[in-house]
Amino acid sequence: MNVKVKDVMTSEVIKVYQDATLQELVEIFIGNKLSGLPVIDKDNKLVGIVSKTDLVTHGLEKELSSLLKEQTPRSNYVELPDFENLLGSESIHATVADLMTTDVITADPEMDVMDVIKVMLDKEIHRIVVVKNGKIEGILTTVDLVKLVGEILEKNKGRKF
Repeated sequence: MNVKVKDVMTSEVIKVYQDATLQELVEIFIGNKLSGLPVIDKDNKLVGIVSKTDLVTHGLEKELSSLLKEQTPRSNYVELPDFENLLGSESIHATVADLMTTDVITADPEMDVMDVIKVMLDKEIHRIVVVKNGKIEGILTTVDLVKLVGEILEKNKGRKF
């Protein structure tokens, strides 16, 4: 199988600006049923990537870290404080730039999709931004790969291996 990234990727990429508020980010995630987005600057240059996990864990690291330190080896559970209080005023004023990952792994549209799958598995990531000549051409996600598997299974229905 010699499938190129460009044959599988999603070409219409929804992006978020690095100075967008967390509320705006939430609205993009929910409104578009997405779990991660490329982050761009005012010049539309790729500067990061952000996921729902980044959003949920933002601002919680300190609190959860101190709770886990307080946990004794004999205790069976950690009592978590109210989630709303954990977000606090820092998160109200935070932007996407405050929680995005800046070390973005990218792929070229001409790459073999199997090579990109290996990277995704190795790095334990669910999406790779597809870039050509510094311009975002698309995004390859695990959803795109599931669709590819479905197409292969459908094409080989009834075939014995």
